[in-house]
Amino acid sequence: MEVVNFKVFVLRFLLIHYVIVNFIDHTGANNNSRNRKMKEIAVDTNNDLFNLQPQQHLPSPDVTQVQCILNTFMSLITAPSPKDDLDSDIKNQTEHMNQIITYHSENLKHTLTRVLENQHRERYLEADGRAAKKLKEMELEIYAKHTRNAELENLLEFYKGEVARLQGRVRILERSAVSLRKRLREVNVARERRGGC
Repeated sequence: MEVVNFKVFVLRFLLIHYVIVNFIDHTGANNNSRNRKMKEIAVDTNNDLFNLQPQQHLPSPDVTQVQCILNTFMSLITAPSPKDDLDSDIKNQTEHMNQIITYHSENLKHTLTRVLENQHRERYLEADGRAAKKLKEMELEIYAKHTRNAELENLLEFYKGEVARLQGRVRILERSAVSLRKRLREVNVARERRGGC
């Protein structure tokens, strides 16, 4: 803080000196009374450096102009220091950056939420699709097995019918064979009777 005050003091002194020297150069070196007057103003200003109130005892327009310049300069010097402006700028920029970070964080959260929801939905749909496909395959397999079972049952019924038909035929053939044996015996007996006669 003392360094800043010292810098302000030096700047004030240099500016006052610069204004006075330039004012004297511009008004001309020939005017000795004016030069004397300016030197008095410079001495008074240097003596009263910490009390920079307008000089009430200098009524001349040139001195008033110098006072006006000094007052303008003093208002510039007494304005908030660049450090305060810098601190304020840093604070504003920090707040702005925090707002940007917050905004982008929220944006990122929403985006990630949407992406995760989409991925979850895609995975769910993919798993659902795989399950539906597997279920369809199993249904087709079951249908094929039912169809095959129905075919086998029909075939079994057919073979049962064939077995029954063949068994009926066998019985008929057995009866025919019995009948033929009986007839053959009768023929043999009849032949023997004829041969014996």
